[in-house]
Amino acid sequence: MLSKLIALGIFSSLLVSDIVTAIESKSNIDITITGYVKQKILINSKNNNSRHTIKYSQPNVIQAIDESITFTKPAPKAQDLSKTNINQLLESQKYFSKKKQEIPIWAEKNVKHKRFRFLIQGGLHGDELLAQKFVKWLAERYQKGKSLLNHLPSDSVAIDYLLMANPDGKAQRIRENSEGVNLNRNFPVLWGHTSENPGSYSFSEPETQAIKALFENRKYTASVDVHGFINWVVSPSNPQLLSNNQETFSQTKILEYNLWTQALKKELNTLGAYELKTAGGLGDGGAFEDWAFWQQDSLAFCLELKNQRRWQTETTELKGRVIKKGTKKIDSFLSYERYIFKMFKNAIEIKKSIAESHKFALELKQTSQGQDVTVPSINGIN
Repeated sequence: MLSKLIALGIFSSLLVSDIVTAIESKSNIDITITGYVKQKILINSKNNNSRHTIKYSQPNVIQAIDESITFTKPAPKAQDLSKTNINQLLESQKYFSKKKQEIPIWAEKNVKHKRFRFLIQGGLHGDELLAQKFVKWLAERYQKGKSLLNHLPSDSVAIDYLLMANPDGKAQRIRENSEGVNLNRNFPVLWGHTSENPGSYSFSEPETQAIKALFENRKYTASVDVHGFINWVVSPSNPQLLSNNQETFSQTKILEYNLWTQALKKELNTLGAYELKTAGGLGDGGAFEDWAFWQQDSLAFCLELKNQRRWQTETTELKGRVIKKGTKKIDSFLSYERYIFKMFKNAIEIKKSIAESHKFALELKQTSQGQDVTVPSINGIN
């Protein structure tokens, strides 16, 4: 039951959709915004039909909600993650870095009963240390039950955290692996369309081979590859671009692409002044998100961290320009976590929607032919 709403120290702007997301994620209670009167947002709880009010001073305050709204609610479940490596997880001895280092991953061991499986990957570029720290921070919060991601349905969701996809690159503090290959150009979709070293062929590198094996085993519903440092979210390439390279896709896959890119764009306000790009549009052939989406049926994207430092000074922006600097420090990791949380929620709904329409179409076709209906699964969704 929602017992108390307290808003203090509001310092930047807040969109109504973000209020809804933040409150619902903290309280496990569905709410609707019923009005706005003199800097007060009127809230109606769908669960117990009670009414509440939250005060705020300016539009877009995400951090303030995290710090100052309290609820009476059950704590989310902590998750039992094994701190392991890809070889142990897949019960193999094949998947190492080029210099024979293990590739660390935090994961649930048994996920066969989980309908929705997600991957958060960092460190594909070895010198992007903050991306690796962010993925580890997420994993630690998730393990303790303190993350927004813990509010995804734990009985049907499993999340893997690939902390360091390029351990040799990290050890040498370089972008590429120890052979000088940019691993995020070594995947097969649009492979070779780049000015960087993509390897001698797609999946030529042991690190990308390990990621491929991980996907084939875990069958991820959605996946995010964390990089830095610019204010971009990068979606898979437009199917029109790929069709120019003799790729063909079903109408269902194109529909899924449209739904996914719309969701990626819709949720950008969570991150502030961010832009949505496409992998192919950036000239990044062989990118992870293209392969994961178009060939592995995983709703994938690349999340670029905007800055090389986690803690940022609060600013007020107008049309992309900073017009005021504050004194309060903002934890940028919280907004990245929130965006991933929203995208995983969107992924579940999109996969459910696609599966239902797929099932309906098959039933309609097979019923007209007098056949029994058998519906194949879509990455674990029947």
